This record gives sequence, C-alpha cells and structure tokens, in this order.
Amino acid sequence: MGAPGTWKVSEAAAEVVAALVVVALCGTLAFFAWRLYDTAILPNRAVLDLVPVEPVSVRLDDREAVERLQRVLELLGAAAVFREAKRQEWAEDALGQALQLDPTHRDALAMRARWDREPAPVLTPEEEVARANETRVLQLLGAAISILDGGAALGVRGALDPAGAAQARAYLEEALTLDPGNATAKELMGRLPPSG
Repeated sequence: MGAPGTWKVSEAAAEVVAALVVVALCGTLAFFAWRLYDTAILPNRAVLDLVPVEPVSVRLDDREAVERLQRVLELLGAAAVFREAKRQEWAEDALGQALQLDPTHRDALAMRARWDREPAPVLTPEEEVARANETRVLQLLGAAISILDGGAALGVRGALDPAGAAQARAYLEEALTLDPGNATAKELMGRLPPSG
C-alpha cells in the first residue's frame, strides 16, 4: 500500500477517471441517438400541410346565425356521407341546401370546388343491382302499407277486404323474395289476415 497521502490521490484520480468514462458514455449515446434521429427518423417523418384555419365568425348571442351554422355543418356532413355511399343526387341536394343557407361558407365552397374537380364515385354493376332491389323493396313496402292503412284514413281500421289483403300479401312476398331478412316486411305480413 504506499504512504497514506498517495492513497488519497489515487482514490481521487479513480473518481475523476470514472466520471470521465460516464461523461464519455453519455456523450457517445447522445451522439448516436442524434445520428439515428437525423438519418432515419427525420427524413421519414410525414410532412404536414398546415393550412391556417380562420375562426368561425358567428356571434354566439345571435341565435339564428348559430342555428344556421349548425344546420350548414349538418348538411355538409350529410353530403359527404351521401357521396361516400354513392348517392350523388342526395349529396348534391344536401350541398345545395348548405350553400343556399350560407353561400359564403368556406367549407361548402371548398366541397363544391372539389366535387367539380373530382368525378363522383360510380356504382359497380353489383351495386346497381342491389340499389335497384333496395328501391323495389321500398316501393313494395310502401304499397303494402298504403293498402293496410287505407282503412285507417276512413275510420275503419282493420277492415281489409280480401282483394286488398291478397294484393298486400303479393307485395310483401315479393319484398321478402328480394330481401328475405326485411323485418318490416315480416311485421307487415303478420298484420295480414290468414290466407285461405
């Protein structure tokens, strides 16, 4: 062991060396973390196209303007959903109503401009057949309901003549042929008197 004074110097030197090793390790780790960020993460990040959004300029104490804005936003949402569902005529109607309520609404104008640039989604042949079947089922259900409820307008609810019952049954059977799981058609079929 050496003299008592030399031990303290070598102990202090060991602490300095240990501190330098820790600092060197931290520096190396920080350097490689920065290199990873700079070469792998930073070049692959998504670039955000930030567009400044102007605040909505409707006074909250103007109830009519707030309700009009809410209705415009509802119509724009409906228009987007209708277009996504390939119901272009409904989408155009909703957008037209929104623009009629507020002809200067930025989102409505942007939607109109985007729709003018982009073609409307087109139905596939399978979708066209399904849409035609859906429309026919709705027509058949409407006709059956008219027959079943026809007596209600005259105050003779439940008084359904056999010919009317047979016609309603034919409509509902055709509807169930096109859409076997249609709950409305099943419920209406239950309202008919037994055939016989």
